[in-house]
Amino acid sequence: MISFLQLVPLFWAGYFFNEPLFWLHWAGFARLCFLYQARRRGNFWKDFLAPCWGVFLAVYSVCFFWMLLHDVWVYVLGVLIYSFFFPLLFLLHYLSTSKVRSQLVDVAAAFGIFFTFEFLLSRIPAMESVGLDIFFQPPVAVLCVLKFINFKVWSSWVFATCFAISCWALEKKGRPLVLLLVGGMAALVFFAHAQDEFSWGREKKGRTVKVALVQPNLPYSDEWRDSYFVEIKKKYCELASKAALGAPDMIVFPLYSLPGDVYREPAFLEDLARTARCPVLIAAHVPIKAGDEAFDLGFMNLALLYNSDGTVRDIYQAVDALPFLYQYVKKAEKYRVIRGPFGKLGVLLCYEDMIPRHSRAAARDGVGVLVALSNPGLFQKTPLPYYQLFQDQIRAAETGLPLVRVSENGYSALIDQKGRIVQKTKLGTEEILQVELSGFGPGESGGEAPRNPLLDEVGRLKRS
Repeated sequence: MISFLQLVPLFWAGYFFNEPLFWLHWAGFARLCFLYQARRRGNFWKDFLAPCWGVFLAVYSVCFFWMLLHDVWVYVLGVLIYSFFFPLLFLLHYLSTSKVRSQLVDVAAAFGIFFTFEFLLSRIPAMESVGLDIFFQPPVAVLCVLKFINFKVWSSWVFATCFAISCWALEKKGRPLVLLLVGGMAALVFFAHAQDEFSWGREKKGRTVKVALVQPNLPYSDEWRDSYFVEIKKKYCELASKAALGAPDMIVFPLYSLPGDVYREPAFLEDLARTARCPVLIAAHVPIKAGDEAFDLGFMNLALLYNSDGTVRDIYQAVDALPFLYQYVKKAEKYRVIRGPFGKLGVLLCYEDMIPRHSRAAARDGVGVLVALSNPGLFQKTPLPYYQLFQDQIRAAETGLPLVRVSENGYSALIDQKGRIVQKTKLGTEEILQVELSGFGPGESGGEAPRNPLLDEVGRLKRS
């Protein structure tokens, strides 16, 4: 049991200090696989399975503490579900290979079962954004590998490599296999870097555009927002004026619960765009029904793009909403890009940047940049903002597109098409990040887009 208890602080440290110490997770899994190999021929339940479940019950109880800020029952459900994942994985591996004495089969089974599990888990809408990648984060230097392989393949490879190392450490017969796996991965990384430097990783030629990312750093609480809407308007206009001094082609504000109904009563946003004297992209929660400013009947997540003259240019409605909310959320039927001032924009609203299918849909539709707008202010003092920033790095690397992230309290950042952070703000600060994006055609406007019923409603409201 002591051997298992030693794993718990290892996983905790890897989670809370994940940016410099992500490798502690890998060391923990290599040790766990070693314990599995050493004890699976004894009393498997008593010697391995029960202690293994205890490890992950302790790990997820701490790693998911941020869910307590959302809902205690969601926290309990998440901890229980995920604590069973790895014990179940080892149990299936044990049942499928107990009569096999081939280390090659053992490692292949570890890869296959892990990949299948994570793939099936991602099919469940409420869990597709959590995943297991908090344990298998890659160093930034090899994020470009994700251009060639899905992140689930990466996670499975890391786990299988830990498994192979445990085989070699226990019996000293698997060394050629370990060397083969490590050498193969090294060759893949080298090939990816070579391709990165000489072909797809080269920046596209074209005009450079400037984008101002505004991080207002206003309080998160509903009570404060409702009481200080005048101050919010003043702060946003002040920041828009400051951002405009850099002569950007577009100013981006984060998702924020602006009081009132800025969709049907857009005077504030129209004035904001006129103040900025350039296109402004801003996101907010708006009520489904007019007059329901308390959201009793539910809400929508919208990103509204305004021209410099105060007219609305395009609107994005979120396709996904946070799971386990007590309010009804009206979602768009399918993902659509919006027509930006310098090309198509792939908006990822709220937590949509943690769902790979949306960024891939945007890439297929020919966007020039991904724009992630979020507001994890409730979780500012937890590892969640870093984790979401890391997800943005994966989205950029997977699609080969640059990504700009704007958050109310941070992090806001520019991430290049290789998944590298070029510029980043600090948490809990008011900042304006002026970034540059290249590769856009002259006068590019994004082309024609399918009819948007939200724009039709805006036109109807204007006429009335």
